[in-house]
Amino acid sequence: RPAAAAPVAPRPPSTEPVPATPNRKARNVPAAPPPGSGTGRRIVYSKSLMTVWIVEAGERVVRRYPVVGRWDRPAKGTYQVYSKSADSMNENSKVTFRYMVRFAWGPRTKASIGFHTIPVYYENHEGHEAGSRMHDQDQLGLPIAAGGCVRQADADAQFLYRWVDVGDTVVVMPSP
Repeated sequence: RPAAAAPVAPRPPSTEPVPATPNRKARNVPAAPPPGSGTGRRIVYSKSLMTVWIVEAGERVVRRYPVVGRWDRPAKGTYQVYSKSADSMNENSKVTFRYMVRFAWGPRTKASIGFHTIPVYYENHEGHEAGSRMHDQDQLGLPIAAGGCVRQADADAQFLYRWVDVGDTVVVMPSP
């Protein structure tokens, strides 16, 4: 009679962050921003995790949430908020969006890059109906943006807009 095999202890699940893909949101997103994201009052945007942290002085995270962006824009680095506006638009894409917080420039178009709500089409454009959103809120957390901006849920965009001051620091963490 063969001896019974010793029970194998289950392996604990990994707690390492797993980057987002176009079809899957990041997993194990930490409560605090990643190492190397600076110190003090700042906004941290992780392109690999498609996540934003709003951090007060003393390293207190006041908000963390998923966003839609893209891996190649803006470039990793440290920026300063240079302007903000409650209502904005992009005539090329036929969209409006709210709570724009600008901190970078597009590499090719030199258009402003910032944080804002999910854009809404103001007229029919490339198969999208006027009044529809560019994507659904349940897609926040995916790297599916075509432009360089960082799209947020309405409540998160409004919170950031009210919290941030022109001159505040934005740290963009690298892509996967």
